[in-house]
Amino acid sequence: MYVQSTLDRKDVRLTAGDNVTVCFLRNTQNEGIGDTIIFITSEVDDVLVTFLTTDNGALNQTVMTLPKKYTRHMVQFESAKLLVNTIENKGIMIASEEDIHVLGYNDVNKLSSDMFTPLTASQLGLIYASLTYCEGNGFCVLGIVAQLEPVSITVYLPAQFTSRVNFNGVRYKACDIIHIKLQPLQAVQLGTRSDFTGFVVSADSQVAVYAGAGKTSMLSSATRDHLTATLPPLMHWGLRELFLELRIP
Repeated sequence: MYVQSTLDRKDVRLTAGDNVTVCFLRNTQNEGIGDTIIFITSEVDDVLVTFLTTDNGALNQTVMTLPKKYTRHMVQFESAKLLVNTIENKGIMIASEEDIHVLGYNDVNKLSSDMFTPLTASQLGLIYASLTYCEGNGFCVLGIVAQLEPVSITVYLPAQFTSRVNFNGVRYKACDIIHIKLQPLQAVQLGTRSDFTGFVVSADSQVAVYAGAGKTSMLSSATRDHLTATLPPLMHWGLRELFLELRIP
C-alpha cells in the first residue's frame, strides 16, 4: 500500500525509530539510467515505512506497509542517479517506527551492478575521509547527501590528488578546497578520473557520504566493475576491523 503527500519540514517526526538517507551515484559520465531500487525488510509484521524526497524545497512523503517480517520489499525510483559535479534534489530518506534493514541497488545497464547498506542517522557524523580504489582509466565518484536541515560542506583535496574536479565552473586541483551548500535532502556528486582516497569531507550538520568507481577490477579486464560504498565518519573508525573474504567460483 502506498500513500503519497506533501508536507512541511516542521511536520516531519522521526523520533520513534532510526532512519537512513540514500543517494545513487552515476559511476561514469556517460552511464545510462539503469535501475535504482531500495530493498527493505522488517523484524515485525505490518510495519509502516515513510520515504521522504524533496522537490523545489517541498518535502514529499510516500508511506508503504511491510505486511510480513523478514521478507524483501522493493521500491524503485525513476531518474534517481546523480549527475556528475552537480547539486540535485535526489536524496531519499527512509524512516520507520520499527527497526528495518535497507539495501540500495544500483544497476548499470545490466553490465554491472552493486548493492550497498546505508548507515542509520545515529551512525552519521560531521567529518569523513575517503578511501577508494579506482583504476587509471576508471571514473571515481564521491556523493554527499543532506539530512532534513540545510548544511554547509567543505571538501579538502589531498596533495596526492592527480586530476581535477570541475564544480560550479571552477577546476579544483590538489590542496584546493571546495565549498558546497545543500538544502534538505539535496545531494551532490563529485567525479573525476583519479583516485579519491584522502578527500576529507567536513560539514556543520550530519551528512551521509558515499564513494564509488565505474571500474575497479584489479585484473586485466575490459569489463565493468561498478562499485558504491558507504563511508563511515571518523568518529566511528576503530582499532580493529573484521574482514570476510568471499570467493566466487
